[in-house]
Amino acid sequence: MIGYILKRLLSGVLVLIAVALITFFLVHHIPGDPVSQVTGEYSLESTGSREEIKIREAQYRQTAALLGYDKPLFYFSIAPRAYPDTLYKILPYTRRQHAKQLIRSFGNWQAVSRFLTDVRRWRQQLLASNADAPGRTRHMQLANQLALTTDRQQLEALLIQLQQKGRSDTALRAVSDRLWADWEQMKQGRRADLWLPKITIHGWDNQFHYWLSSFVRGNAGISLVDQKPVWHKVKKHFLATLWINIPALLLSIVAGIFWGKWLARRDARRPTNRFELLTYLWLAIPSFWLATMLIMFFTSPDYGAWTNLFPASGLGTWSARAPLYQKIQIRLAHLILPVLTLSLPAASFIALQVRRAINSEMSKDYIKVALLKGLSIRRVLNRHAMRNALFPVLTIFGTVLPGLFAGSVVVEHIFSIPGMGRLLLQAIYDKDKYVIMAVLMVTALLTVVNLLLVDLLYMKADPRVSLYEKSPAIGRTK
Repeated sequence: MIGYILKRLLSGVLVLIAVALITFFLVHHIPGDPVSQVTGEYSLESTGSREEIKIREAQYRQTAALLGYDKPLFYFSIAPRAYPDTLYKILPYTRRQHAKQLIRSFGNWQAVSRFLTDVRRWRQQLLASNADAPGRTRHMQLANQLALTTDRQQLEALLIQLQQKGRSDTALRAVSDRLWADWEQMKQGRRADLWLPKITIHGWDNQFHYWLSSFVRGNAGISLVDQKPVWHKVKKHFLATLWINIPALLLSIVAGIFWGKWLARRDARRPTNRFELLTYLWLAIPSFWLATMLIMFFTSPDYGAWTNLFPASGLGTWSARAPLYQKIQIRLAHLILPVLTLSLPAASFIALQVRRAINSEMSKDYIKVALLKGLSIRRVLNRHAMRNALFPVLTIFGTVLPGLFAGSVVVEHIFSIPGMGRLLLQAIYDKDKYVIMAVLMVTALLTVVNLLLVDLLYMKADPRVSLYEKSPAIGRTK
């Protein structure tokens, strides 16, 4: 028993690690700069004095170090040979993307690095110069264009323009000659290196290890939107999700078992069961359509005074001095419609599985013997078939809870319930990466725990189930 639990826990840990890997890489390939979400938008052509730009860049680097974005992504990386091993150290994010595009165009990192350094040094000289200096504004515009352009033809045209302006300006001529020399070296790059892979080992100091180790220790990071701890937001919304999912789970199980039993009794009398078609219809109805119909017909007086029965959104609010019965009344009124929306499809699914399991039991020999002895169909169904039919049905309960959590994303959004589903949708809209990863990991953890509990419950309910297959030859477990 203990060995089986440890084996299942180990497999659950491996599943969670796989989910963490997939979630991490998918989320980190969302376009955008997470650091700029915290510090504000950072551009290569940032305006302001030299000191202001230095302060903004220092703040950016400090935030990047706090979030771990100055580290490599994983324990190792596979990239073209033309890319440098320390590409992740180029900050800010826009500068790194600009460098990557130039490497893709020329395949010569050393020359690209010198070119970008010379352009940045020229911009710093312009920022440090007198604002009223002749041609400063035009020179700054040209420097910004050189810092942003990645197209070969446009870049060459800008350098030719810079050369023409340098003929009448000694200082500008030195800059032009230096950048043109960099340009000539960039054009001599080996583009073949872009097709040759290179494996780089980064060790433990990487973003994935930093995030996963912090997550295991109970630190899921901070939100990129409001800089609040992620666990604080997840806990708050998780309680709201439980308010609708636990009643929906209990209602779907109870209603599904009784509805499936009733369908099986009708099958024993009439092979053609029109109520089975109704069950399939409930199962096929989309949650968003059912939620919309319930709101339309039961939350407004548009179709009669009797249709304005329930509130349309939220979980209800009350004053601090409200009595307990009033709090219960308000909460129940807000829960009925979302719980029905979640539980009806799940109950239909369970009912069909119960019906199928009962019909399978009713065709067995011991049931036929009981009927030949004169027992009624109801007694045979309740005392014999139902008990054995519920054992295989236990296995499907492991899929009900994850299905409810998946459905609650839509239901919470439609009914404006501040739960995990709505938090996930808002995090996706805001590109709040740490919140997305935390919600998905919590959902995966609940699924793994739920499947483990179902396995143990199935073993407890059916003593015929053995956790280990015994070898008839040596009598040992294998």
